[in-house]
Amino acid sequence: MASEEPIVEVTEVVVRGTPSTDADLRNSVVISGRDIVKQNAGSVVDAVRETPGVSIQQTTPGQGTIYVRGFSGRAVGHTIDGVRMNTAFYRAGNNPYLALVDPYSLRRIVIEPGATSVEYGSDALGGAVLMSTATPQFLGVEGDLEPPTLKLFQSFASNPWGQRSHAEVTHRLRRTAYHFGITYIRDQDIRPGGGQMSPDPDSYVELERAPQDPYRPQLQATQEGTGFEFVGANLAVRRAVDRWEITAKAQAGYRPTLVRYDRILPLFKEEYPARFQAETTPMSRGMVALSARHTSDSPVYRWSELLVAWQGLSETNRDRRLREICLDEPPLVGGEECIGRLRLQPASHSTVEMNRSDSATLRWIAGFRAGESINLRAGVDLHVDRVGSEARETDLLTGQTQQAPARFPDGSVMSESGLFAKAAFHVSQLRGYVGARAMGFYVALPERLGHDAFERGAVDFSVNAGVRYALTESVGLAANFGRGVRMPNVADFSALGARAQGRYQVPNQAIAPEHSYTLDFGVKVGFPWLTMNTFVFASRYADAIVLAPTLVGGQGFSPEGDRYYHSENASRIDYLGLDLSFRAQVNQTFAFFGRYLAMLGTETNPENSGLPRQTPADRVPPYQGEIGAELLAGSKWELKIWSRFRAKQQRLNDPVNLDDNRIPEGGTPGYLTLHARSSYRLAPGVEAFVGVDNVADSRVLDHGSGFYGPGFSVSTGIVLELEP
Repeated sequence: MASEEPIVEVTEVVVRGTPSTDADLRNSVVISGRDIVKQNAGSVVDAVRETPGVSIQQTTPGQGTIYVRGFSGRAVGHTIDGVRMNTAFYRAGNNPYLALVDPYSLRRIVIEPGATSVEYGSDALGGAVLMSTATPQFLGVEGDLEPPTLKLFQSFASNPWGQRSHAEVTHRLRRTAYHFGITYIRDQDIRPGGGQMSPDPDSYVELERAPQDPYRPQLQATQEGTGFEFVGANLAVRRAVDRWEITAKAQAGYRPTLVRYDRILPLFKEEYPARFQAETTPMSRGMVALSARHTSDSPVYRWSELLVAWQGLSETNRDRRLREICLDEPPLVGGEECIGRLRLQPASHSTVEMNRSDSATLRWIAGFRAGESINLRAGVDLHVDRVGSEARETDLLTGQTQQAPARFPDGSVMSESGLFAKAAFHVSQLRGYVGARAMGFYVALPERLGHDAFERGAVDFSVNAGVRYALTESVGLAANFGRGVRMPNVADFSALGARAQGRYQVPNQAIAPEHSYTLDFGVKVGFPWLTMNTFVFASRYADAIVLAPTLVGGQGFSPEGDRYYHSENASRIDYLGLDLSFRAQVNQTFAFFGRYLAMLGTETNPENSGLPRQTPADRVPPYQGEIGAELLAGSKWELKIWSRFRAKQQRLNDPVNLDDNRIPEGGTPGYLTLHARSSYRLAPGVEAFVGVDNVADSRVLDHGSGFYGPGFSVSTGIVLELEP
C-alpha cells in the first residue's frame, strides 16, 4: 500500500500518544479500543486473541502470555504509554503481570514482530506489545467551550458468567484537557465445552484410596477456581504551553485473588494435586508518568520529548502443599510400602511470599529531518528496577510464624541504559530504515543465607534494518532483520523455591545474556478490494536461558521430593514460520477475511546440559488460524461470523512438555470453534452488540494452558457516548 508520506515513519516511543509503526515494512498489527470492546475482553491477553501472527497461552484465566513468533513472556518487550512493563523478575512463558493493565483504558495495542531491542531495549527478542491509553485532545483555538463528554460501557456474558463495566469522562479546553476512566471486571468459573467434567479441588481433602487405586474426586461441570476479579483506573492531564505539551498520566490496577488453577488440580499425568492452596492474593500495579514534548519549525530539528516515569508492581503468593499420608498401623518404617489406605491432607505449614518491583524510567528522544528523503530519531534512556522480596512460613497447628527463604534477594537492583538512533529513508520505489543501540547493564544482588553478594555488568548492542520495494502503487516486497538482546534479570540469576510440575529452582549466577537474530520476507498488498500480508520468517534464539536439572549437595531432589532445577544458557532454538492474513472486500456490504500461522521450532542443547541433544522447541504453537465473513448494512448494523481452529500439537519438547501436567499424553488435541458477533447503532452515540462464542460447544484446550476454554457462551453489551 502506498503511503502519503514521503518518508517511512520510524517507530515512536512516547508517553503522550499511540506508537506509530513502520507499517510499510513490518508485519505489524493494530488492535483498536473499539476492537477490545467488541471482543468483550477480560484482559489484554484476551484482547489480542484474534490477532494475526499471535498465539495465546493461559495458565489461569486472567493470567496469560502473548506469543509473538514463538517468543513469549520475558522474551517479548511490553510497554504501556512508552513505559517498560517488563520487571526485573519477569518470568518466561506465562506470567500474571499483563493482567494488571486495564484493557478498557487502552486506545491502541500494536504488535510488532521481530527483534526490536533498538527501540525498546532489553527483552524485545521476538517482538513487542505496545499499549497506549487515552490522551485527551485540545478543543482548538477557535472552538467554543464545551461541557465534559461521558462514555459508558456495560456488558454481560453467560460463560463464564461475568460482566465488564467501564466509565470515562473527558473534558477538553483550548490549552488543557483531562481524562479519567475506571473499570470493573468480574468473571465466575468457566464451564468447558464438549461435556468435559472437572474435579472439585476441595473434594481432594481427606480423600482416601487403596495404594493400587486412583483417587475419585467429585466431578462437576464447572472448573472451580477459574474465576477472577479486576479493578482499574487511569487519569491523564494534558497542557499546552507555547511550543511545549506537558502530559501527566497515572494508572492503577488491582486483582484481589488470582488462583493458580493448574496447581490445585492434577490435570494430566498426575494422580492428585500438588497444592491445596496456590494463589496470588492480592496483586497490584501503579504507574505515574510525566512527559514534556517540544516541537519546532526548524527544517532539521522537528521535535523532542522527555519522559520520567515510575511503576510499582506487587504480588503476594500463598502456597500450601497437599500431602499423601499412609494410614497403616503401626506407622511405616524406612522404605516400607503402604498396604492399607492412603489419605490426602493439607500440609500443616503454609507459605506467604511477597515480591515487589519499583522501577524508574528516564528517556529523552528527538526527531530530525535531513532533506526530503531521510528522517532520524535518536535518544538516550535509563531504567532502574529495585526488587523487594520476603517470605514467611506459618505452622498452622501452633500459629508460629518464621521467616522463610525469599524467592529473590531482598533489595536486588537491575539497571539498563542505552543510546540509540534510527534513520528512515526513501529513494524512488525503495523505502527503508536502519537502527542501532548501545546497551549497558548492571545487576546487584545482596547477600542472603547460603549465597554471597553478587554483581554483574555487561555491555552489548542491538541492530535492525528493513527495506520495502514498491512493485506497484498497491503491492510491495518487504524484508526485515534484527539482532535482539536480553540481559538475565534478577529472576534468572537468583530465583529460589518450589515451582510447578514438581520442580525446585535454585540460583545460578553463571549465566550470560540471551540474543536473537530474526529475519523475515513478505508481500504486502493494499488494493481497495484486497489487503493481504504474507510473511515467511526465521529466528535464532541464541544462548537461550532454560530451566535445566541440577544437583544440590550431590542430591537431585529436595526433601519434599521436588527435582532441583536452575537457570542455564543451555539452548539454541531455531524457528521457521509462515504468517498470513487477508481481507477481501467483495462489495460495500460484504467482506471475508482470514489468518493462518504455521511454525516449526527445534531446540539444540549442549551435551553437558543433562537435556536431550535435540528436541522440538518448547510450546511452539500448533498450526492455527481463522476464516470468516463480515456483513455491513449501511452505517448502523454489522455482523461478523468466523471459525477459529487449532491443529493437534504433537511436536513435544523433551522433557519439558512430556513432564508438564498441563499437556496430555501424546500432545494437545486440536479444536474447531464457531463464533458470531453483531453490533447495531441505535442512535448517535449509542451502540449495542451481542456475541455468540463456541456455538457447537466444542472442547477447547490451548497447548500449555492450565484450563479448558469456555464452551457455548452468549454476551451482550452497550456503549453510550454522551457528547455535548
